[in-house]
Amino acid sequence: QLFETLENLVRWLAEYSIVLFEIVGIVTIIAAGIQGVGGLLRKDPLTRLKLAKGMAMALEFKLGGEILRTVVVRE
Repeated sequence: QLFETLENLVRWLAEYSIVLFEIVGIVTIIAAGIQGVGGLLRKDPLTRLKLAKGMAMALEFKLGGEILRTVVVRE
């Protein structure tokens, strides 16, 4: 009974964490894209680097969600 309750708690926590990581990844991609367009319009020489950093951070969040997704799947 206790192990089943703990398993359900961990599954619930993982599922909501997956959604949270996905949302944070999407928001980060959008924010980096907007900043990239702004930097392009201002002709900032570091625009590509800043955009790449934002995309890399977004991919890390998305990867975290995918890792949790594979942990939750049992089959």
